[in-house]
Amino acid sequence: MGRGVAIGTFAAVLLTFTATAAAPAAPTPVLAPIPASAPMPTAAGVARALAGPLADPGLGGDPHIEVIDALSGRVLLDRRGQVPATPASTQKLLTAASALLVLGPQAHLTTRVLASGPNLYLVGGGDPTLTTQPLVTGYPPAADLTALARTVARSRPAGSAAGQIVGVGSAYGGPDLAPGWSSYYLVEGEAARVRSLEVDEGRFEPGLLQVGRHDDPVLAAAQSFHDALAAAGVSTGAATVGAVPAGARLVASVQSPPVSALVERMLDDSDADLAEGLGRQVAIRSGLPPTFAGVAEALGRVARRLGLPPGQTISDASGLSRTDAVAPAALTTLLRQAALGPYPQLRPLVAALPIAGFTGTLALRFTSDAPGGLGHVRAKTGWLNGTSALAGLVTTASGRLLIFAALAPAPERGPGEAAVDRIAATLAGCGCR
Repeated sequence: MGRGVAIGTFAAVLLTFTATAAAPAAPTPVLAPIPASAPMPTAAGVARALAGPLADPGLGGDPHIEVIDALSGRVLLDRRGQVPATPASTQKLLTAASALLVLGPQAHLTTRVLASGPNLYLVGGGDPTLTTQPLVTGYPPAADLTALARTVARSRPAGSAAGQIVGVGSAYGGPDLAPGWSSYYLVEGEAARVRSLEVDEGRFEPGLLQVGRHDDPVLAAAQSFHDALAAAGVSTGAATVGAVPAGARLVASVQSPPVSALVERMLDDSDADLAEGLGRQVAIRSGLPPTFAGVAEALGRVARRLGLPPGQTISDASGLSRTDAVAPAALTTLLRQAALGPYPQLRPLVAALPIAGFTGTLALRFTSDAPGGLGHVRAKTGWLNGTSALAGLVTTASGRLLIFAALAPAPERGPGEAAVDRIAATLAGCGCR
């Protein structure tokens, strides 16, 4: 049976590689459309092809899995696909869709510097990627705190001193831990305390995904700005945390990359801090409290708007919570909406999915355990102790685009990831007729 999604104009693409002895006279397309006439797998064929991979002991038991045909929406395999399970970081797919729909792909998050009397106020606008070292954070470059300090320095009379440097990151509220979060997340580098002002996502070392985090990201940001101003020749008082007084004037500002680029970074790196920050922005734009509870309601509204099946449990934006529960059918529906639905603003989500063996969290996967999927699988990964997840798109050997989601109760990370990879690689290598 098919699943109802309004189909817009869409040309699915498959990455191909061409070797030539000399440069062609005219550009050669490397992203070719997948024809709608490509033969669709049968349910029986998919079941036969996946019988072995689904019995892999690395899965830790029967996975929750659904496979659908992208163009028609027809369900080709459903093994508890409507039953919610722990999504781990595949939860970030809903966060990505929510950010693109509610904020818009071209929206930016702005960090401002205001002045009142001698004091300078660094006011966070929710951009956790604000950095002191943009060269180590990838492309497009993140907003540069050092450049912001230089702009402020140029706006001041030569040799003038400033008062205190006040960090303002109070736009978000609520508890530091979401339901289902472990307290060690905040101390071992899984995530920072979610604040509207952070520099380098609260990390001690920029560019490293899992390192120690500052206990007070706002104070750490104010101190970083204090140091950057000093390097730019501005003498200041101490760094502290506070609020902006009435009548403060704008001195300078810096913007994040567009939301589409933030979504790409979030999905590519499976960045929990960026996911939680974008979730807070979605909640604010939706008129909801910028808390974990507000984020859950905001993401739930988007899920309903996209026609995802009911019954999902949302506790956070990153998938770190063990109380999150999402059905594979919700993930396949979301991915089909992103690729084929009537929301062009969702298209960056598909482009942002890591490519098997080449980019992001899939860069080192599929190379030995499931080489048949190299370059043919684009998917979001997920891992928590006891869960290995993979959800994305795959092109079959016959050229048909399929969408899949697998959530497995894997007890060990390596075998669990290899097992879900083999599921996707098997779909890539079969006609499944």
